[in-house]
Amino acid sequence: STKRSLLPHECTNVKMSSTWKQQKEAFVSDHDGGSLIELIAVAAVVPLCCGARLKLHDAKDSTSVKLAKDAGLLVAPIAASLTIGADYMPAMFLVLAAVALRTQKHPATRAASDMLVTHAHAIRLFRACQAVFTGICILAVDFRAFPRRFCKTETYGYSLMDMGVGSFVVGNAMISRLVLGRTWQPKRILPLVVLGLGRLITVKASGYPEHVTEYGVHWNAFFTLAVVDLCDGLGCYLKLGPGGCLCAAMALMVVPRFGLGAAYVLSDAPRDSLFAANREGLASAPGYAALFFAAAAFFDFVLARGQRHLSLDDSVVSLFNLFLNKRGAPALACVSGAFLALTWLAGPPSRRVADAPFVLLCLGFNGWILALCALFADRLQGVVLVVADAHLLYWFLAANVTTGVFNFATDSLKIPGFVAVVVLVAKTFADAFLVQTATAEMRLKES
Repeated sequence: STKRSLLPHECTNVKMSSTWKQQKEAFVSDHDGGSLIELIAVAAVVPLCCGARLKLHDAKDSTSVKLAKDAGLLVAPIAASLTIGADYMPAMFLVLAAVALRTQKHPATRAASDMLVTHAHAIRLFRACQAVFTGICILAVDFRAFPRRFCKTETYGYSLMDMGVGSFVVGNAMISRLVLGRTWQPKRILPLVVLGLGRLITVKASGYPEHVTEYGVHWNAFFTLAVVDLCDGLGCYLKLGPGGCLCAAMALMVVPRFGLGAAYVLSDAPRDSLFAANREGLASAPGYAALFFAAAAFFDFVLARGQRHLSLDDSVVSLFNLFLNKRGAPALACVSGAFLALTWLAGPPSRRVADAPFVLLCLGFNGWILALCALFADRLQGVVLVVADAHLLYWFLAANVTTGVFNFATDSLKIPGFVAVVVLVAKTFADAFLVQTATAEMRLKES
C-alpha cells in the first residue's frame, strides 16, 4: 500500500506538538535550586495556612462557607506563595505566622490519653498538608509565575520540588506497618505498581512532556514508593526495632550502589540499555529506602513505643509527649534544625542519587513541617483537608490526572500570575470533588 503524505496543516500540527513538548521539557530542566533558608520559609507556609483555617472553623458553617474559607485561608495563600508572592516570602511568612498564632489558644495541661489524640491530629494534619501542597505544586511548576529556583535541581542544590517524593516517604513511615506493629501484606504494593505502569503507558502513548533526569526513561515516583513499601514489608519480616531501622538506614546511605555512583548518574552517558535508561530511579531507590528506615526509627522510638507502653513506663511517656504537642513543638523544630545543619555541613544534596545529604534534608524539612503541625494540631475541618487526609493515594492520583488534563487543554506557559492562582484554587477543589465522588461510589458498591 502507498503511504499517504501529510497535508500542510497536519505537518503544522505535528510541528506544534513537538515544539510544545520540547518547550515544556526545557522549562522544567537544567535548574540549580535556591537557598536552604528560603526552602524552610516556603515549607512553613502550608502548616501556617492550615493552622489559620482550623482555628477559624465554625461548626455552623455551611458547605459554601467551608469552601470559601478553604479558598481564602488555605489554598489561595499557598498558591500565591508559589507564584505571585514568591518574591515576597519573608513578608508572607510574617503575615501568615501572625494570623495563625493570633488564633491560637494557650495550651492547657492535658492528660496522657488526651495527648494521644493530639499526636494523631498532628500526624493527620501533616499528611493532609503534604497532599494539598503536592497537588498544587505539580501544576504550579508549569506556570511562568512559578520561580525556576523552586524547580527540580539538575545535579545538586536545594529545591522545593525535590522534596515531593521524600515527603511522601516520611509520611508513609509515620503510619507504616513496621511502626504500628501490624502485619504487612504483599497485596499492598500492587496498587502502586499498577499506578506506575499506568503512568508509564499513558505518558508514552500521549506524548506528554517528560523530565527524563527526574527518574529515568521508564521509572517514576510510583515505582519508588512501591520499593519503599517493600522495605516496610522487609522490616516487618525481620522485626526491626528502632535500632535495626537506624542501622539499615545508615547502611543504605554508605554502601556502594553497584556502579550507580553520582559521577555516572549525573553524567551525560548514553541511555542505551534498560539499566542506563533508568539510572536515576535505580540509584535513588536505596536513598529513599534509607529515608524510610530513618523516619521509621524515629517514629517507632518516639511515637509508637510511647503508645504501646503508655501505662507502663512514665519515662517513655515523657519522651513521647516531648514532641507532638504545642509545648513540645519547639523541641521537634530543634531536632529538625540539627538535621538541616548536618545537611549544610555535608554539602549540597542531589535528588537524582538521593545521597546522604538529601536524606538528611528530607528529614529536616519534614520534621520542621511536622513541628508546625504539632503546634496547630486539632481535628481536621473544612472540605479540602478532610478529603485529602482520608484518601491520600487517591488525592495524589487525582492531582496527577487534573494536571495532565489541564496541560493538554491549555498552554500553561501563557497564563499570567493572578490567573494561575485562580486556576490552582479551582484545580484543588476539582481534586477534592473527584476523590470524594470516586470514594463515595466505591463505598456504595461495597454496601
